[in-house]
Amino acid sequence: MRLGPPITSRANARVKELRASLTGKAHKPGDLLGLEGENLIQEAHLAGYSFETIYLREGTTLPNKLVTVRSEHWVVLSSDVFDSAVTTHSPQGIAATWIITELPPRMKMGRNALILEQLQDPGNLGTLMRSAEAFGFARVMVTPGTVNQWNPKVVRSGAGSVLRTPVLRAPLEEIAAQLKADGVRIFAAVAHFTGNADMAAPHGVLTGRISNAQAPPGNRYNFPDTGGYAASLSYDTDFLHPCAILIGNEGSGLSEIALSLADEQVQIPCGGSESLNAAVAGSILMYESMRQITLRAWARKQGLRP
Repeated sequence: MRLGPPITSRANARVKELRASLTGKAHKPGDLLGLEGENLIQEAHLAGYSFETIYLREGTTLPNKLVTVRSEHWVVLSSDVFDSAVTTHSPQGIAATWIITELPPRMKMGRNALILEQLQDPGNLGTLMRSAEAFGFARVMVTPGTVNQWNPKVVRSGAGSVLRTPVLRAPLEEIAAQLKADGVRIFAAVAHFTGNADMAAPHGVLTGRISNAQAPPGNRYNFPDTGGYAASLSYDTDFLHPCAILIGNEGSGLSEIALSLADEQVQIPCGGSESLNAAVAGSILMYESMRQITLRAWARKQGLRP
């Protein structure tokens, strides 16, 4: 591939376009989004997207895995111009612009959903979207006050998950109504249970222990050599059926409206800390859902459960 001489003016139209695409203002289909780094550009390429422009810093060798990347334009920028246009502290020497497209719903992976109310930190949103994709939560739903999912920091921290995962942005009441109509149970993640104890999940705490014999019949494990039940094995909050994990704002947590719309509350006990980071808590709960589903499948295959 033969490229032209490097652009040396920061006032060049394409340089202005790259700089504008990385400001975090892109938020809807049709807007121009900037991507930085070969891994993120490769993720977009593997997702089937083509780019408006790919920018190389002068002296940068095009990585082999990107030689087939489609683009309307390839542009070389002088080192100082490239570094002035991108936002990362240690740029890799490659960036691209892409027109945001509408992502199709991903319903094939199941009905599990992640709901985020007023989440503000882009790193948290990116991490949660990455976890949602990894743990089979095909639907990500956010309230209007949640940080823009196309924020460059969200895109980077999510390792490209935002390029593959559709996000529904709607009022919480609308989200809850849609999920409940679809038979999805909503679990509100809280640092402490609030209100009447009956509002808490039946077995309350994610890692709290109850004896196997006390677990709901469908969740018990049958071990013949222990008389049918093993007291050392237990089951806590039931994430086996379609569920949605509801995570609140980093500082104020979930609103009273969110708590009232949830079917149950769930808490992750912390021995040495009052609470967990929003992204950590959401990731643990989504992983627990996947773990339970995987364990159930194994137990049925072994004949330990109906």
